[in-house]
Amino acid sequence: MSTKIKENFDFILLGLISVAFLSLQLVLGHFNMNDFKVYYTAGNRLLDHQPLFRILEDGHYVFKYSPTFAFISIPLSILPFFWAKLIYWIILTLIVGSSIRLASKVLGSRLNPDRSQVII
Repeated sequence: MSTKIKENFDFILLGLISVAFLSLQLVLGHFNMNDFKVYYTAGNRLLDHQPLFRILEDGHYVFKYSPTFAFISIPLSILPFFWAKLIYWIILTLIVGSSIRLASKVLGSRLNPDRSQVII
């Protein structure tokens, strides 16, 4: 196994597991992401110059965040819902994976101490 693959094995494994779970959700029809639908709708409302906060119309899925977040949601709101949802999922997966990797590097010596320094 090459050195690059060994160094990135945990990241590759996390990616494969994530893709497996995504595939399972798509096959079973459970790729709902209701929270993203709220952001997507808010971005579209901002583009259409409509009020963001519609408590009675939106019911449980009311937008209750800063209008700035609706502005940040605009680029994904331009895309069809399925593709926007998929890109959002990929972004979140990369953020989680990068966070785990960073934590592993920062805490590496604490997570895997040198056995010669362990006091019994």
